[in-house]
Amino acid sequence: MKNFFTKNLFFIFEITLYLFSISIHEFCHAYVGNYYGDNTLKSMGRLTLNPIKHIDFSNTFFSMLIFLFYFKIKFFFIITKELIINKIKLKHSIKKFFLVLLAGPLSNFILSIIFTIFYIILIALKFYFIADIIYYAIFINLGIFVINFFPFPFLDANLIMTNFFLKKNSLIKKELAVLFKMITIILIFFLFKKNYILNILLFLIKIFKKINTLFKISN
Repeated sequence: MKNFFTKNLFFIFEITLYLFSISIHEFCHAYVGNYYGDNTLKSMGRLTLNPIKHIDFSNTFFSMLIFLFYFKIKFFFIITKELIINKIKLKHSIKKFFLVLLAGPLSNFILSIIFTIFYIILIALKFYFIADIIYYAIFINLGIFVINFFPFPFLDANLIMTNFFLKKNSLIKKELAVLFKMITIILIFFLFKKNYILNILLFLIKIFKKINTLFKISN
């Protein structure tokens, strides 16, 4: 009974930290955009730490169904609403565009550093249960930081592809953007079906767990 309670409590903390990390990520996009004159995200109510304002519930639910019934695994991604950057309001400044774009991932990188400091302190104090929760937060934030540099649909780097590598303001751009999304989604499905991505994730989780164990032993 105690293990069941501990396991579920740990899960609640995991989800809470996951939502917190996503909210910080999206808030930073909106804050930096608004700071430089693009109030698009603010007008959509996304200049907030409320995760409900950022989550794309339909796509998140869809991803959960795919993983559960197609891949037969209890796993899902919390998918956020698409990042929108209005280059006109940024006066077509490439520098400002990239600052808004990078604000999200960099916030997660900074969070991972902060959580790492807390983790080391907690391990030194032998608060292992809390340290394990914080360790998960490090993994999540590093994951969000890295994955958003892949030009896949729903990820930040996808904006670079659709705004700079495809022809501007044309029907061709829109058609190529849709085609690119279709190809990348099919590619992701293929990689998951062949267990390539899952194996990489499991490998990284094993490494993190070993590091976590080593920290505990050394203290």
